[in-house]
Amino acid sequence: MFISSKEQRWITFALPKIKELKNSYEETLQFIKNEYGLNFNLDYSEDIKKHVADYLGIPIKSAQINELKRVRSELLEGEDSHEHLTAIIEYLRLKWTIRNYCDCILNHADSSGTVILREDGKMPNRRPLPYLPDILECVKAHSGNIHLKRGETRWDLL
Repeated sequence: MFISSKEQRWITFALPKIKELKNSYEETLQFIKNEYGLNFNLDYSEDIKKHVADYLGIPIKSAQINELKRVRSELLEGEDSHEHLTAIIEYLRLKWTIRNYCDCILNHADSSGTVILREDGKMPNRRPLPYLPDILECVKAHSGNIHLKRGETRWDLL
């Protein structure tokens, strides 16, 4: 792929690895639903809030991962409810990663796996550059005007 602008930022991903990662995450999502009997709509926050309130007897403010982690931190380690809530959090994290990174990369990458970043340096879906280790392992190359420091999970826009 020829990039004419020196200012343009891009990242090339190994698309087979991204597809494999997405498939692995989707299998894990199904396993979590089956293993923990999560027979409600995990894509709808009101259903998650109702389930947590019914299962744990604890009302929650929102079904966001941070709120669920806060509630989990109040539970005793080793309780069944702690493990159940951890499964819901992991489900939501994987679903978020698929939607915001795997699908974005697969939908916006050219045939070589290159995704052109927005002028503000973000992904095409306006998300920040990926910093998750699983996604970073799929990076093959990037433009010289962005840099990922080895051992870190932060991109620097140059």
